[in-house]
Amino acid sequence: MVERFETEFSDQLTQIQTGSQERKALILNNLDRSEGELVAQLNSLKTDVQTQREKIRQNLEKVEARFADQLADFQSSAEEQKALSLQKLTQLEAEITAQLNTLQSDAQAQKDSILQKLSEVSPQFLADSFAADVQQTLQHLTEQLAILQASQPELFYTATDYIQQANALSSTDPAAAIALYDKAIALGPNDPALWMNRGMALEALKRSSEALAAYEQALKLQPDNAAAWYHQGILLREMKQYDGAIAALDKAVELHPEDAKAWLNRGISFSRIKNPEVALESFDKALEIHADYPEAWVNRGVVLGSLQRPEEAFVAFDRATQFQPEDAVAWLNRALSLVELERYPEAIASLEKVTQLKPDSHKAWDTKGYVQMQLKRDEEAIASFNRALKIKPDYASAYYNKACCYATQGEADLALESLQRAIDLNPKYRKEAKVDPVFDELVGDDWFIELMEGR
Repeated sequence: MVERFETEFSDQLTQIQTGSQERKALILNNLDRSEGELVAQLNSLKTDVQTQREKIRQNLEKVEARFADQLADFQSSAEEQKALSLQKLTQLEAEITAQLNTLQSDAQAQKDSILQKLSEVSPQFLADSFAADVQQTLQHLTEQLAILQASQPELFYTATDYIQQANALSSTDPAAAIALYDKAIALGPNDPALWMNRGMALEALKRSSEALAAYEQALKLQPDNAAAWYHQGILLREMKQYDGAIAALDKAVELHPEDAKAWLNRGISFSRIKNPEVALESFDKALEIHADYPEAWVNRGVVLGSLQRPEEAFVAFDRATQFQPEDAVAWLNRALSLVELERYPEAIASLEKVTQLKPDSHKAWDTKGYVQMQLKRDEEAIASFNRALKIKPDYASAYYNKACCYATQGEADLALESLQRAIDLNPKYRKEAKVDPVFDELVGDDWFIELMEGR
C-alpha cells in the first residue's frame, strides 16, 4: 500500500512539474510579444504559482492524513513489517520534502528569471522584437493601399486636391468645376475662397441665384471680402435689383477704394435708376484710378449724351477709341455723338470703322444710311438701310429711315410701303410720321391717312 501511495504521489508531483514546465515554456515563448503581454503573463504566472502552492499544501495535508491512516495500520501489523514500513515511510517523507522544496525553488527561479528578463526589456528590445512583424504588416498594408488608390483614387483626395482640379477646369468646363468644388466643400465648408470660386463658376453658367447664394456664404465667412461684394453687386444689377446692387457695390468700394471696376459698375447701376449725376461721379472716380479705362469713358459718354451734353460725350467716346482702337461700341457711340453735333462727314468715317470691325452691326448700317441721307447720298443710303434689314429683318428704325429717304425722292408708294412696315413693327413711328416734315407731301394720300388713323 505504501508503494501504491508513493506511486500516486509521484504521479501527482510529476503532473505538477510537467504543468510547471509547460507554463514556463509558454511564458518564455510569450516574451517575444509586447511588454504589456509580458506583464499580463507575469501576473498570470504569479497567480498560477500561488494556486499550485495552495494545491501542494492541500495535497500535503491529504498525504499527511493518509500517512497517519497508514501509520495506524502499520502499528497493528507484525513487528518485522513495522520496521520496514517505517524505513520506507521515512524515506518517502524525505523524498516528498525534497521534491516539494525543488518545486518551490523551480517556481521561484522561474519568477526571478521572468522578472529579470522584464527588467532587461527596453524600447530597442521591443522594437527589435516586433520589427519583422511590423515591417511585414506594413508592407502588406502598403500594397493593399496602393491597389485601392489605383482603383479608387478619389477616396484619397483632400479638399485642396479637389480645388486645384476645379480651378483648372473653371474656365473651360465650369459645370465640372462646380461638381469638384462641391466635393471640396463637403470636406471643408469654411473656406471663403472656395465659395467665391464656386460662385464665379455658377455665374459663368448664368445660374445667377445659385451664384448669389455662394457669394453670400463667402461673405458670412469673410464679411470684408471686397470681391464677394463686387460679384454680388454685378449679379443683383443683372437681376434688375438695383438698390441691392448699389448697396453691395458701395460696400465693395468702401473695402477696396482703388477698384476701378467696382466704381464703373456702381456708376452703371446708378445710370439704370436714372441718376446720371451720381453715375458720372462714379465714372470719374474710376478714371481717376485708371485714366486709360475705355469702358469708363464709353459709359461716361453715354450719360453725358443723356444729359444733352454732346460735345463732352464726343470727347469721352473719342478718348475711348484712343485707348481701345478695336472697340466697335466706342466707335459707334463716337459716330452717334457726331450725328448729334451734325458733323456728318466725321460721323461717316467713324461708322465705316464700325462696319469694318463689326460688319453685322445693323445699327451701324442704319445710322450710316441716315447720315448718307443727310449728305444727299440717297442711293447709298438705301443700300445701307437694305444692308441693315438683311442683318435684322424686323428692324423698324431701318424701315422708317428708308421711308423717309424714298419720300425725299418723291417715291410715294415705296415710302408708304416702308412706313407701313415700320409702324407694324413699332407703332411709335405712327406718331413720329405725323409730325415729320419729310412726309408733308403725303398728308393727302389715302394710304398715308389710313396709316395715321391706324386703319
